[in-house]
Amino acid sequence: MHVKALRALLPAFAALLLTAACAHAAPTVVSLQFDDGVADQWTAHDLLAAHGMHATFFINSGRPGKTGFLSYAQLHQLESEGNEIGGHTIDHVDLPTLGPDDQRREVCDDRADLIAHGFSVTDFAYPFGSYTPDTENVVRSCGYNSARITSGVASPNSCQRGCPAAETIPAADVYATRTPDSVHSDTPLTELESDVTHAVSGGGGLVQIVMHHICDGCNPNSVSEATLSAFLDFLQSTPGVQVSTVHDVLGGALQPVVHGPLLPLPFAPTNLLQNPSLETADASGSPACWKLGGAGTSEATWARTNDAVGGVGAETVTVTSLGAKSDRKLVTKQDTGTCAPKPLAGHRYRFTWNYKSSTAVRPVAYLRGTDGGWKFWAQGASSPRAGGWRQAMWTTPAIPAGTLGVSVGVSLRRVGTMTLDNLLLQDRLTPLPPPAPYVPSGPETVRRPYRVAAGRLPVLVYGRVPGALLADQIAFQRHVATLRRAGFTPVGAKALARVLRGRSAGVRKPVLIAFAGNAIDSLALADGLLNRDGTRAVLLTRAPVRKLASPKRWDVVSRLALNRRAKRIRMTFKTNTPTLLRALRAAGRT
Repeated sequence: MHVKALRALLPAFAALLLTAACAHAAPTVVSLQFDDGVADQWTAHDLLAAHGMHATFFINSGRPGKTGFLSYAQLHQLESEGNEIGGHTIDHVDLPTLGPDDQRREVCDDRADLIAHGFSVTDFAYPFGSYTPDTENVVRSCGYNSARITSGVASPNSCQRGCPAAETIPAADVYATRTPDSVHSDTPLTELESDVTHAVSGGGGLVQIVMHHICDGCNPNSVSEATLSAFLDFLQSTPGVQVSTVHDVLGGALQPVVHGPLLPLPFAPTNLLQNPSLETADASGSPACWKLGGAGTSEATWARTNDAVGGVGAETVTVTSLGAKSDRKLVTKQDTGTCAPKPLAGHRYRFTWNYKSSTAVRPVAYLRGTDGGWKFWAQGASSPRAGGWRQAMWTTPAIPAGTLGVSVGVSLRRVGTMTLDNLLLQDRLTPLPPPAPYVPSGPETVRRPYRVAAGRLPVLVYGRVPGALLADQIAFQRHVATLRRAGFTPVGAKALARVLRGRSAGVRKPVLIAFAGNAIDSLALADGLLNRDGTRAVLLTRAPVRKLASPKRWDVVSRLALNRRAKRIRMTFKTNTPTLLRALRAAGRT
């Protein structure tokens, strides 16, 4: 009887000890925190109000108003009712994987954007809880008063030995404040309650409860509405425990707005993509500045291969199953400028890639707008399967106004394999780099010498440039080499004018090369080749491109008026050498 009576008194005795401890220990403050600003967190709005509590919502400034996320109106209502809005980077990026400038843009510009929308932003949470001493310095320099990680406090599943029961007040490291494990869908109510009671019995401190989704198992990082409500009931009834926002606990004045460094120049005469040959790997082994991604459901494996176009390696993906509206793709990492270039509004961009695949592949592009978030933008036509290395190109639509970044890549949308290497992104105004010099296999064999009567001029006129691809460049280079080996000298508009008036072109065997298609595509294809071997050409256009077409290589005219002394030869990039030679003979006959 005495033993049973003693057991019956134990709960009351434990509660008495807890109450006594609370009377002499530091206060235990629980901070309820919701990361990422997902839409189902609005459920917390009514629960918090019903319990008279406030929480801190850490928001990525690139997400409010998008599908699946809280709107600015909802965030303003939360703040007006006493909740705190904190920063969480623009795009929810893993900060230590970025360069210093991109870290500052993600952290500083995130805070600046939230403040511009009317929020008082003083506290920060590291995405994924990932940080280094360098990222702490970045957060401090951007004007935040504190930053939170997601570890460091004793929890059932981690940090059981040697970790404190709570963060100290004030924090030991205010730019790396510690927490128990984040709440997951399998976290029981008893674990949440024990996080608090252990802190109380351990002498008090700050207990930061990190949550994401509020739903019944919709996401691995979720807490059910019933569990959250029961936990708030527990906090309300536990003596010595108070619930406060991060700012209410750690304090600090609102610091001035600090912007991140300016983005790199939006236009450069070289490849705008970083690590275009996929040679450099990041810490995870993936190509640096590239994302191995996809949409929907699929089973796929990415791997490094030595079968490459340039360098020593390429990236390959093998898809064994694929759901509806699903794909796997390699795209530029979607950051604030270190990897994703900033394009010029109104310009079109030329994306070229080398690939091998067992099925068709398709280029895709994403844009980052003024809200800081990334959205799917456009896609090009599919390129056919390629058993050997093949080059493809897509010219994007005109970049919309307000675009802060562009991300391009190649998508595989069927079961099969795709290997990618040597990717190129350039402003459409930028000439393509010329291919390797064309070396003829041997001397031309001619049945009779080429004769061009005095005062006669063959005029080779190229029409539309199909795609400014490497194959087209090589074809044009072969045509020029054929002309020179046959003794022809390319001349310009002045020589043409002399011939049309019945005078000599000034050289023994003249030929004029003209481009009558789109001026920008013509310049892109031919400018580098003309610059390399000194060939001159005529550009037929009314477009204002004189500043782009070097007068050393191009004569820009609005029309080509010929008479019987100048023979027009219509050319394509598929014209072979025998056809070109026959046309030259016909044009040069007396």
